[in-house]
Amino acid sequence: MMSFASKAVPESAIHDLNAIRRDIANLRDDLAGLTRGLGKDFSDSVTRQSGRAAKAIGQQIDEQPLWTLVLVCAIGFVGSRLLLR
Repeated sequence: MMSFASKAVPESAIHDLNAIRRDIANLRDDLAGLTRGLGKDFSDSVTRQSGRAAKAIGQQIDEQPLWTLVLVCAIGFVGSRLLLR
């Protein structure tokens, strides 16, 4: 059997491996920064859209309060029937 411990590793290979390790660490840090930025953009988008939806619902209630009341009662009735099962 041949032992790998007896073979000497060239200095240039050690230097190349260290450079690759640094590059991988830099890529990992860059990727972490990108994902943090994407998460914030997604969160901001959801916040804006939910604000618009709440405003539209409020406007619907102001314009047609009776229809909204009927709709809410119907949703509550269906929900209660589903929960009883």
